[in-house]
Amino acid sequence: MLLIKLLRIILFIHCVSAHGFFDIRDVTSDVMTTLPKDFSIAVKDIAEALPSKSITIVRGNSTNIRSQDVFELLCMLSEHNVLTTNLDIATKENKQKYYELLKKALDVSDQRTSLILCEPYECENILFELTDNNLIHSMILYIFYWSYGPVSETFLMTIKEAMRVAVLTNPRESVFRIYYNQGTSNRLNHLTLVNWWSGRLYKSPVLPPPDKVYHDFKGRVFEVPVLHAPPWHFVKYNNDNTITVTGGRDDKLLALIAKKLNFKYKYYDPPDRSQGSSISGNGTFKGTLGLIWKRKADFFLGDVTMTWERLQAVEFSFMTLADSGAFLTHAPAKLSETLAIIRPFQWEVIQVQIPLPSSKEPSSTHKARLVSVLISLGATYVIGDMYSANLTSLIAKPSRERPIGTLAALEEAMRDYGYELVVESHSSSLAILENGTGVYGRLANLMRRQRVQRVRNVEVGVRLVLSHKRVAVLGSHNFHLSEKLYTRYSAIALQIGCPYLETVNNVVMTLFEAGIIAKMTTDEYKNLPEHARRSDPVTESDKQGGEVMGESATASSQTPQGESTKGLQPVSLRMLRGAFCLLGIGHLLAAISLAVEIQLHRRSKSRRKPAQNEHRKAQKLLMLGKSVMLFKRGCKKVCTSVFTSIDKALGSDVKD
Repeated sequence: MLLIKLLRIILFIHCVSAHGFFDIRDVTSDVMTTLPKDFSIAVKDIAEALPSKSITIVRGNSTNIRSQDVFELLCMLSEHNVLTTNLDIATKENKQKYYELLKKALDVSDQRTSLILCEPYECENILFELTDNNLIHSMILYIFYWSYGPVSETFLMTIKEAMRVAVLTNPRESVFRIYYNQGTSNRLNHLTLVNWWSGRLYKSPVLPPPDKVYHDFKGRVFEVPVLHAPPWHFVKYNNDNTITVTGGRDDKLLALIAKKLNFKYKYYDPPDRSQGSSISGNGTFKGTLGLIWKRKADFFLGDVTMTWERLQAVEFSFMTLADSGAFLTHAPAKLSETLAIIRPFQWEVIQVQIPLPSSKEPSSTHKARLVSVLISLGATYVIGDMYSANLTSLIAKPSRERPIGTLAALEEAMRDYGYELVVESHSSSLAILENGTGVYGRLANLMRRQRVQRVRNVEVGVRLVLSHKRVAVLGSHNFHLSEKLYTRYSAIALQIGCPYLETVNNVVMTLFEAGIIAKMTTDEYKNLPEHARRSDPVTESDKQGGEVMGESATASSQTPQGESTKGLQPVSLRMLRGAFCLLGIGHLLAAISLAVEIQLHRRSKSRRKPAQNEHRKAQKLLMLGKSVMLFKRGCKKVCTSVFTSIDKALGSDVKD
């Protein structure tokens, strides 16, 4: 302990020329016991000049200031209507309350100013804890009173650029200097002298506003993560772990912003090669947004959609794109031309037409029948004309399958027809499906039964749609875009508390209002097919994958290329094959009907033959009976006449 005190004395003597003279008791003591002269007045003037009009006095373990000095400071602030909170964080419970107070300020976006009165070594510890707990925001200002010596290197290296840190020093009696970490735009981990107090403040406001500091970065170099996402960025990944950005809308936009704000940038390949999404278990972020959340990257410019989850980890600039979310499916195939002749008929109409003729007539008079016949003839003419026109249009321009354009249709296709839905990993669409309700929740449940649910990027999803018809994931020949599902806004992602957010917003708003961003976006979309034709595979794995799927992709992209742009075509025999098929079916049915009629006729004829034979037999028997009867009658008459003749002949002799 004695050695540490001796080192502090030597360090104090070495820096006395830069920071003036100090009380030797402050250097040799580990506890702050007194406040310098006019400290209360200086703090009062500083607090009044700040926009928050409130201040929190924080005292730690190394603070043992006299009650009289503390009371004088509190009374001075209260008399000038400065809302004051006195907090001793010597205990662990009080320190936790202080951190909860800061977290509450972050939740409600309330401005807070903290004056931390501690020894330098405890200031280092408090700054580290504040940084570790991510209690960093542009609405929170930390003022550390550095009682002696220069600010340590440990303290400087702990400061993050987004964290507003001011250091108050007392180089000599009744003089206070104010150092600020956001006093210059091109130096990190550095405190710049921005103001001082000697009876009164040298200038107002106390701290320089960010738009005055960050309007010129003075050639500062930013390291920017980049992802291959056409048309926003075209990135080529080299075999030596380097990348080459060949173009893209956001590459041009970043070049304009860099030229306006006078900074340079260098692209690098992020570890995960994804935008990133939150992990629901512990609230952390992965991907490129995770780098910004951990403050390892300054900003990210790309197709970054603003969502509520992402707003908890990063801040967004003014929007660079207002677009609509949609899903992609394979282009609807053409319906069979053979069935075009019967497609105008609907089964609902046929279902009514069949029982209609057998219905009871409303009247049996000839006048009603004549009216019904005229109506039927007129309806037949109109329906025939409509059918002829509809058939001509269907034959000249063949219709296609009904596309999947809504979420309800997609749900039905996934449930009944085996369609699959894949989304880009760490994208806003994935977050909507995971956290959504209603149809989004049902789609997420249907996705869980799939073997493949996520793809690395949109290009992989497009290739998947090309190779598999029943997969839903820019073009007009091979794909179909659904209806607009929701409006999404893309912007530049920056660290929470980023001091140059307002400056970037001003530049982006100017470009947006002038229509430059819209023009750049339109041009990139127009050049997208050309980029796709001439661009090389992004990586070696993409080249191998392209060789595997090359035949199917080439066939699908070259063969039907002009198909969707074809207009009306002249009617050919190929288009009329449905009529010939229908004619053949009619002849076949007629032949079947004829064969059935012949067979029925033969059966009925064979049934009539036994009846005719019996009739003839009965007639023969009747004639035979009549003949026998007539024969008997004839024989009887002959016998009677013979007997009569004999009787007459013999009768005379008997009389004699």
